[in-house]
Amino acid sequence: MILVCDQAFEDHIYDGIKFVSPAFVPGMWERTVTVFSISKGLGLSGFRVGYIVADDHIMDVLYGGAVNVLGATNTLAQQAAIAALQDESILNHYHDVLERRRDIAYEVFSSIPGVTAVKPESGILSWINISKLGTSKEVAAYILEHAKISVNEGSPYGPLCGEGHLRIVHACFAEEMRAKEAFEKIKEALITLAEEKNLHFN
Repeated sequence: MILVCDQAFEDHIYDGIKFVSPAFVPGMWERTVTVFSISKGLGLSGFRVGYIVADDHIMDVLYGGAVNVLGATNTLAQQAAIAALQDESILNHYHDVLERRRDIAYEVFSSIPGVTAVKPESGILSWINISKLGTSKEVAAYILEHAKISVNEGSPYGPLCGEGHLRIVHACFAEEMRAKEAFEKIKEALITLAEEKNLHFN
């Protein structure tokens, strides 16, 4: 059995938490494919630059498929990745930006009546529970209509853990103030939705 481990957010882990890659666990290297993302960690998501690391016996199989399935990363994306990797201050700065961003997001979303939020330990997004307000699809559509902001429904991520949640990416704005304004608009829309449904929360 092969384990495919997505480590796209390994560059942004907060609160002093130490991340251990499954590939380093004894007996796992030979059966682990680890997926890394340069574009996520360095704020270059639109460039879609990443790579995988695995034992030779796995890589030999993947090489054959890659030739038929994948094309070469475009030159602009490669140059952007090289420039970002050569300047360590970029990653450090982006890490600090995202840590502040997730703190602001948590402060706003955890203050909404009927909504629960968990402060993310890593990454560039927040996962909030809106099940008391409606389904993921209903609430996401309401936010889009009333706040003019698009958020991800949780339901595509699974009926048990995803439904009743929203996935909100807080790294999509370059300016912190714009991100905070977007969070506040989402909050206003959710409060209005609760009022329209005559829902009351302690």
